[in-house]
Amino acid sequence: MGGIHLLNQTTPRRPDDPIVLVQVPPQEASASPTTTVVVRWDALGLCPVRPLTASGDTLAPDRDIDGSVLFPDAIAGPDLMAMAGPTVAPGLVPLCYLAQHTGGYHVFAQIRFHPEDACFIRITPRPVGDGPVEALRWLPPHSRPTPARRSA
Repeated sequence: MGGIHLLNQTTPRRPDDPIVLVQVPPQEASASPTTTVVVRWDALGLCPVRPLTASGDTLAPDRDIDGSVLFPDAIAGPDLMAMAGPTVAPGLVPLCYLAQHTGGYHVFAQIRFHPEDACFIRITPRPVGDGPVEALRWLPPHSRPTPARRSA
């Protein structure tokens, strides 16, 4: 999770931007990388949550949060609000889904976000950011601007 500005790239990422890591059960249907993942909040159960800054500093203590209360009404719920702070939490959105594979993580960018679920599409052809997810080495590939498409 992170600020909406990281998703729509309206402002550059800053070292103090909050990045909230939420560990969810694997959502891919097979061992090979899929192209699309849908995360249903009410099907997640308890999820370990780690709030960091984009520079990797701890933002608040880790805790477990029930997935069904992460985003009631498509806004950060009370538990996320307490972790990220009342000024940051209203702008938190699911940025991406990471799937661990040999050599790092496949990054799936968020393309739809609703109160009941979020949909993500894979944007990496090969795994990136090898190492612990908390090292945030996957973040630069996720937040690279997409090349402009030419119209025919």
